[in-house]
Amino acid sequence: MNLLNKEEIKSGKDESKCEYKKVDVTPINPKSISVDEFFGYYDLEKKPKEWMDGVCSYELKICALMCNQSTDGWCWMALLTLFGLSQ
Repeated sequence: MNLLNKEEIKSGKDESKCEYKKVDVTPINPKSISVDEFFGYYDLEKKPKEWMDGVCSYELKICALMCNQSTDGWCWMALLTLFGLSQ
């Protein structure tokens, strides 16, 4: 998608009118961190108990914020390595 977006911009189209939108990619290797670091957890030592964001929950919040600010309303988050689809 990013290559198609760049080609449209090179051809003189305004970025806001491109058919192919820019895709932001954040590679994450879930095998390199613990489950708590990936999904998040409750910190039971703090009073009151407090939710600590993991990498996945943090990126999901960022994606939701970007979707709210986006004009086309599309946001995607793909967790391919969780399902054995990565190389």
